[in-house]
Formats: sequence, structure tokens, C-alpha cells
Amino acid sequence: MNSADADFNFIINMLLTNPVMLMGLVQSEAPGLAAGGMTNFALFDSAELKLGLGEDILIMVPENSRLYSQLKGKALLRFPAFYVPCESNESIEIEVPAEAQIIITPMLTGCSFVAEENTATPRIAHINRLSLDENTEGETDPALMEADIRNFMDNSKQNLFIIRKTDYYDNAEAAAVFAIKINNQWNYVCQKMVGNKIVDVITNMNKQDYEHWITEQAARSELIGLRNNIYEAISENQRKLTDKQVTYPYTFMFNNKKHIVSLPESVYHQLKIIDAAKRGQLKWTAANILIQKMAKASSELTRYSIMKRTPSKKEESSSITKPESKKRIR
Repeated sequence: MNSADADFNFIINMLLTNPVMLMGLVQSEAPGLAAGGMTNFALFDSAELKLGLGEDILIMVPENSRLYSQLKGKALLRFPAFYVPCESNESIEIEVPAEAQIIITPMLTGCSFVAEENTATPRIAHINRLSLDENTEGETDPALMEADIRNFMDNSKQNLFIIRKTDYYDNAEAAAVFAIKINNQWNYVCQKMVGNKIVDVITNMNKQDYEHWITEQAARSELIGLRNNIYEAISENQRKLTDKQVTYPYTFMFNNKKHIVSLPESVYHQLKIIDAAKRGQLKWTAANILIQKMAKASSELTRYSIMKRTPSKKEESSSITKPESKKRIR
């Protein structure tokens, strides 16, 4: 793979352990994008973009878009991917070339998606069919899209990965669909999302790979919750965390605000481990093990982590309020 910044395993880890969102995909603003094909993309951390999209999600932006030219200095990494376009009231069908290793298509917000599985060069369709009923004007029609799916099925001899509107609109607002080729096998992933949170995942990945992803995602959720609780404590009362003999400078974004603080050694290293996992330099499960080992040896981690315990009278009088535990994404 001809990647500008990162190897393939790094990109796999980033995509499979983070909520993914596509931005800057106004096809008229990115020359050639409407036709589909191989395109260079960049990944951004949503916390750095200050676009009101929330935190802890990956934002994909095509390099030939206007948005990328404004943000390129903040890119986490860049990589090539095959882009499957979409058009209003159209069924866009396209064949993926053998050299592709990642497939990307716009967010599903009412569309359907169908792709061949057991081939190195799959045919894929992003389907958008608008309702003919004046009472649902402007909305996509599941029945019309089903007719296109059936037509695709009739012309294919492969197993198919299918995401219908009804597969994600029952308990989600949208779905991010992408695919990664591992060992010459296309692995499709559909992240059902509410806001910037994953509420469910549909995938054709084999059991071992899928269980690995679930384990990584659980570790990610736990550590992001831990990090956010520390950030909240720091934001509420920085003096409490900086009143130590040995401190380390640390900069972070929280609630769309930049913080520059000095932290106790163990808290600093804990956050740096989580940062390394967010960048894909360390697996979330490995990061969790490291932090758990540090927690056993550090009273500071016990104090500022989300582990529950009875506070002392001195702590109860502190101006730092113990943050609520964050709900895990599964």
C-alpha cells in the first residue's frame, strides 16, 4: 500500500477501535470524487478540529477537498482508499480494483449499501432512492432500494454484505460503513451511530478478528472514560493536581478548550499512555494493562481514576467533585 504516513496495521487499529465519521465529502468541492476511485484521505482527531462534532471520533477528509487544505497541518495520518460515491435518487455501482486495501463511502443517513464479499475485486453499490409519496417527500424509500438490492443480487454469484436502511434506522441516526482487506479477504464494518457514539456494529469479520475488535473497543471505552474523568477533575480545580513536588507539563483539549497544566508523574504517564493508544501506537488492551499495573503502585492514580472508593473527610471537603462514571460503548 502506498501510504504517505502509516503502515497498514496502524490504520486497521485506528479504524476498528474508534468511531469513524466522514467530513468534507461534498463531491462538488473535491475534483474527481463524484466518479469514485482511489483517493488519498487524511485522519483527524475531532477534538482538534473545533467543529462542534464532539470528542474522541476520527474524522476522514479527502486530500483534494477544500476542508483538507484548511486543516492539513493537524492530520494524524494520511492513506489511500477506494472511494464509493453516492448521488441523490441514484444507485451507484462500482467495481473495486485489486490494489485497493481500504474502501470508504459516505455516511448512510437513509441509504442502503451492498457489496460482494468473496472476491479481491468486489462490486459495490451505494443506493439512494427517494420516495414517490408526497407525504414522505425527500426521504429514501426502503422498498425502492430493495428493488435495486434484488437486481444486484441477481447479477452476482458472490456472498453479499448488505446494509439496508431498516438495519440501522431502528436504533440509530446514521451508519459509517468501511471495509479493510486482511489476508486478501474484504472485512466490512458498519458502525451504527447516535451522535458520535457507536451503539452497535454489523460486520462480516471472522470470529477471532471480531472478538479482538470487541476487546479493543471495550478497553478503549474504559480508558477514554478514565481520561475524561481526569480531564474534568483538572478543569474543575487545577491547584489540587499541581500541588506536588515533581510535576510534568501536559497540554490537552477538553470541552473545546485548551488546557496547559503541570501534573504529578503517575497521572502524566497514565495520560501519555492513553494518548499513545489514541494515535494507534499502542493497542488499547495493552494500554489498559499498563495503567492497571500503575494504578496498583500509585495512590495518585487511585485518587484521580474512576475506581470507586470511600473518600476521606479531607477529600470530601475538597473543591474537586468526583466525576460521574462514563457509560461504556459496546
